[in-house]
Amino acid sequence: MQAFESRWAARWLLFLGVAGMLTASAVGQPAFDRIDSLEWMAADSKIVVRAVVVDVTREPADTDWEFWDTVTVKVLETLKGTPGATVTFRVKTFRLGEDPPARWKQQRLELLLFLVESKLLREQDANYARHELAPRPDWRRSCIELGKRTTPEVLTMDLGALTDPKAVLERTRAAIAATAKAGHVGKHVVRRPLSGFGGVHVYLAVPADHRLETAARRWIESPDDFMPKTDEPGSARVDDSSWEYNAWWPMTSNGLRAEGIKALRHFKSDENVAITKGLLDDPASYCHTVEEGEWTAIRRREYFIRQEAFTTLKQWSVEVGQPVLGEELFRKVTDPKERAAITRIKALDGDVTYYEIEGPGPGAGRYRTVRYVDLH
Repeated sequence: MQAFESRWAARWLLFLGVAGMLTASAVGQPAFDRIDSLEWMAADSKIVVRAVVVDVTREPADTDWEFWDTVTVKVLETLKGTPGATVTFRVKTFRLGEDPPARWKQQRLELLLFLVESKLLREQDANYARHELAPRPDWRRSCIELGKRTTPEVLTMDLGALTDPKAVLERTRAAIAATAKAGHVGKHVVRRPLSGFGGVHVYLAVPADHRLETAARRWIESPDDFMPKTDEPGSARVDDSSWEYNAWWPMTSNGLRAEGIKALRHFKSDENVAITKGLLDDPASYCHTVEEGEWTAIRRREYFIRQEAFTTLKQWSVEVGQPVLGEELFRKVTDPKERAAITRIKALDGDVTYYEIEGPGPGAGRYRTVRYVDLH
């Protein structure tokens, strides 16, 4: 009886997790935080076609809550590669929630498919390799429904999001043409602000070619052009002036400028060196606390634009003097003995009171000129 209850408890927990992922996909939000841009899918896929589903067969997977759907599509238009008149591939679906392949067939939806060699997914699951081709690892994003609006929304390397099928097809054709002209391109990952999803960012894979260089310069020079414009409570822009460093920092204009500097590292040129040198005295910063031993915590300011610019110039072997990359603001006193040695108020600054230790007393010798903040 106990084993029975444990088994069903495990299934219920899994249901909650799967339902959360399905809900996220249903509302156009990512179930995962790493997403391929349309341009990277176009560059990295072997086959890109516009197609309709003509057959779907289902068989159980290794677990009770999953299935393997074998999908056969009729090719309507070939955008990249040399597929046959039909293409067959497999996707894994869940017992709970929506079954996209069956709906594709029933509604005769046109799809835009980005396909890769299935052997590339063998480590993920050997079942993908039963056919020559397979959708990309996040198949719900590489099998795009071309209905009245695309499902899911398609993220682009200019940090935009497309939902119009005509625009998606036009951008895909342009991306394939650009990649064919450039030849083999590498991949770069940029942290992208995601509007309408609680201020979250995603890691967006993009081609590291001339298009990225153009985008990187714009992120550095005009970051506000790319910031979310929505007034939804969870999507509000963060005020850079009071920014506290954490995982949400790409939601700030300065955070996106930092992403631009990192992207520019792929493209050393005299012009880009000049742009990067001009950022060595940039005032953008964040503050954070660094623990030092058991009793002391140091409050620091980090000039992160300067840090990224200096790192980029070093990677390019450009000789420049090191700017001020960070500085100590004050230390928090938690040791009761050291707090007892505080004898004079140094200054008052809003809600924070700074103190200075003066001897005699514990800490006086070590921290004679250091400021402290009392915790009460």
